[in-house]
Amino acid sequence: MVFGRISKRTLAWIFGPAGLLLLLHAFVLETMHVVGQSMADTLEPGDLVLVSKLARTESRLPGRGDVVAFRLPAKPSLLLVKRVVGLPGDHIVIEGGSLRIHDAGGLEWPDPERSQAAHPRGDTTPGHLDVVVPNGELFLVGDNRSEGASSDSRDWGSVPSETVVGRVFLVLAPFARAGRL
Repeated sequence: MVFGRISKRTLAWIFGPAGLLLLLHAFVLETMHVVGQSMADTLEPGDLVLVSKLARTESRLPGRGDVVAFRLPAKPSLLLVKRVVGLPGDHIVIEGGSLRIHDAGGLEWPDPERSQAAHPRGDTTPGHLDVVVPNGELFLVGDNRSEGASSDSRDWGSVPSETVVGRVFLVLAPFARAGRL
């Protein structure tokens, strides 16, 4: 045998878990560090988060209010984290410091960031916008709405849903902030 005294059982014990971890990373889970203040106070710079790739399938779009990791189409090497506020067909209106969402049926939804984040930053959403989210795209916004704190769909428009890597569902570190989103 090429490996000398190393038994098949020992090789299986070493390479089995390594192979499983590689498969999990490729298809099921991914970790990433949060950079910047755009998702504060929900996520802080330096937080290590776990992303579920299973939440993103062709048959299921992320839901309104989900925090997702995605690749910016203009810079595919850049992995960002934002909150889904608009789904395909939604009418997004930003005026007078508030963000309003009307779904395809005309129902008005509360701003997900205001209703789900415990302590949002920025009392208002600056700017003026009136758009309908195209089919197959999502409108993504950072939770920190302070002036200049988040570059998001308000700046670069909605993003194709296929750029979503997965749903951020767990803060792993720092330990004091660890837990589910």
